[in-house]
Amino acid sequence: MPHTDKAEKFRSFSADYTREVGGERYSYVARFTFGDAISWNADVSRDDLPKGHLSGSFDRAGFDEPEVVGAVKALIEEEIESLNGIDE
Repeated sequence: MPHTDKAEKFRSFSADYTREVGGERYSYVARFTFGDAISWNADVSRDDLPKGHLSGSFDRAGFDEPEVVGAVKALIEEEIESLNGIDE
């Protein structure tokens, strides 16, 4: 079903991620706008210490909210895994 609501909606979620290489456990709070384009950002921490701020955007391409959350989560966790934008 086509997306007809042009108003962007703000969403957020939090999650934990354990790196496959190294085994460090990170937590993050992600925020994103849910509209035709998805803009997201996340604050990443480890042991309650700030470790980085990540951000990006992509076209919604007809995805519903659960798929968008999954895509944002995957993007954040890929960045954590590669330590891209993460201070150590």
